[in-house]
Amino acid sequence: MSNRIPAVVSTSLSRLGEAVGTVIESRKRVGLCFATPEVALVNDCGRGNLSVHGPCRRQNPARCAPRKTATCGKFVVFRREGQKILKVACGKNGYNDKTQPAPFNDPCRQALQKTTRRSLYGGGRQGNREGGRRRNSRGAARSAIENTQANSKRTMKTHGQNMHANVKLKKSALWASAAFLTTLPTPGIASTPRQQPNILCIVCEDIGPYLGCYGDTVAVTPNLDRFATQARRYTRMFSSVGVSAPSRASLITGLYPTSFGANNMRTSSASPDNDARVKPYEAVPVAGVKCYTEFLRAAGYYCTNNSKTDYQFNAPITAWDQSSGKAHWKNRPEGMPFFAIFNIAVTHESQIWKRAKEPLVVNPDDITPPPYHPNNKISRRDWAVVYGNIAAMDRMVQKYIDEVREAGLLDNTIIIWYSDHGGPMPRQKRALRDSGTLAPFMIRFPDGRFAGTVDNDLRAFVDIPATILSLAGIKPPEYMHGKAFLGKYKEAARDYIYGARDRFDAKTDCQTAVRDRRFRLLHNYMPEQSEFLDISYHRNIPTLRNMMELYNEGKLEKLPSLWFTKPRPTEEFYDIEQDPHEMNNVIDDPRYAKDVARLRKKLAEMDAAYNPFAGKPESALREHLWPGGEQPRVADPIFTRAKRKLTIECPTPGASIAYQINGEGLTRGHWKLYTGPLTIKNGDKVTAVCTRIGYKPTGEIAYNY
Repeated sequence: MSNRIPAVVSTSLSRLGEAVGTVIESRKRVGLCFATPEVALVNDCGRGNLSVHGPCRRQNPARCAPRKTATCGKFVVFRREGQKILKVACGKNGYNDKTQPAPFNDPCRQALQKTTRRSLYGGGRQGNREGGRRRNSRGAARSAIENTQANSKRTMKTHGQNMHANVKLKKSALWASAAFLTTLPTPGIASTPRQQPNILCIVCEDIGPYLGCYGDTVAVTPNLDRFATQARRYTRMFSSVGVSAPSRASLITGLYPTSFGANNMRTSSASPDNDARVKPYEAVPVAGVKCYTEFLRAAGYYCTNNSKTDYQFNAPITAWDQSSGKAHWKNRPEGMPFFAIFNIAVTHESQIWKRAKEPLVVNPDDITPPPYHPNNKISRRDWAVVYGNIAAMDRMVQKYIDEVREAGLLDNTIIIWYSDHGGPMPRQKRALRDSGTLAPFMIRFPDGRFAGTVDNDLRAFVDIPATILSLAGIKPPEYMHGKAFLGKYKEAARDYIYGARDRFDAKTDCQTAVRDRRFRLLHNYMPEQSEFLDISYHRNIPTLRNMMELYNEGKLEKLPSLWFTKPRPTEEFYDIEQDPHEMNNVIDDPRYAKDVARLRKKLAEMDAAYNPFAGKPESALREHLWPGGEQPRVADPIFTRAKRKLTIECPTPGASIAYQINGEGLTRGHWKLYTGPLTIKNGDKVTAVCTRIGYKPTGEIAYNY
């Protein structure tokens, strides 16, 4: 394909916009951005190349000058090679020669298809079909051309200089330009609804903010550091406890895990040492609570999870279109927006010992462990493994981003990256402190919004589902404890973070805590024991075994020894601004008396609102969720036929319904989410499953129409 530009039509952007009844404002509106007030619309009718040519006038339209442009700092070219439409974007910081297929639903791609199809196919059935679609807009386009011809010689003022543009227009050359512009939205005139953005969540496990972009000088995270320059970075995002399952229960429902019996690690393997009566169970929220992905599915999203769930209940069949190791947004039907989660396990606590023999990417001697760890060879070696695992995760993150880029979807995909709680090391994982609950979180918008910015407000995991719904234009349900911090339904930032810890495997320690921007108040319901819990799984970490040995020999230093000390105070209070590792309990310091009283009152309020079983045995909680020790069951569906409509209802309050028609949803074996009466025909077989979080779902119930 030749890069020669045979015809250039140049005029004032505003004048040309007026001529065709369209004002092009920014890439936020139409997916591309005009870099200067002077714009050249380039059309090669013979080869079907349509470009928007900005500040760099070069023979090769796929390259841009390495300069920041005056208006919005981005240059975009659309062109066609054969039957493929390509999109070339040159970023703010210099050359970017990557050429990628343009999204099929991009308005510029659609315009290019319409204006070039006839010349590409040379008439024939396809050309004539497209020509028929164009006839309706031909009069408006011809009028626009004539109006523009009448004003073709103008004096324009650009960057403080007068410029004369003598524009000689030919109808054959301007036709595509006018038709292209008339497809764009016009202010004050109804247009088609804005396309829903794709949303990609990349979730890693068990790390605090140990990345270069967060100021960690040891971390090797080039991809996430670069991502941070394109994203908004959050510095105060907190899980409610420093462990996976309760955090993920919160992340899928928008509720505090303590509010519906999801805070013990794990409900599916309950056998605490101090309460042998407890058998496995599932968390059960109040009627109507759903995995928030159901609201996305109801709004037309294709939702996938690859592949960890760990929600403290079996994921309902209605939660995902796909949830497995093969789940991928690429499997969706063409045209559907997607919401996809990919889970990266390489940074999990267990990988400290499982990947201990992998080559190190940092020198252990360059690491200074936090003050609650001994600064010795064993500790530094484990920390070096942690940083190696983070470097591996960083590479995996880029792979998922590249998949979106290569599919040509980067300009309509919101990308969110975060960890499922804080760090993996002793006194981090399972802790109710910043070391266990402070998680890195970043979000990138396709239009460059908030790129390179930092959010220092208090955010909680319960806020994430509400925020994702808000970004998709969906109002979060009233039952959610979280507050959207972005999107259409954004709310004011919160003032307090709530957290609680309970059982971990066979060991139990009941604590609740509240944190504001500066202080944390902890309440210990079991002060007779130490904060350290001797969990066999945790003992696999060499640093922990070394700390236990040194403590038992009386050789462990004072600050690391605090973790093993018993009894503990009933209350602990930390000035995190002055004491970021929470080593100095100032509960009795009179200088903090007012703040202690304020947080003590707030903790009592939040315990009452979100933790009705604080300090009570787990057996009582299980009995409340599953009365008589039996899992509640969902009632069978009721089918009601009216003419050619079939309604499906479930008598169980708050239940959801999945269905298939003749064994199919979107594909064979897929289950659709029921949202309203179905249109079916004689001979159809409709199969339904009713489900509710924490309940035993029905089997597959069939109805023959």
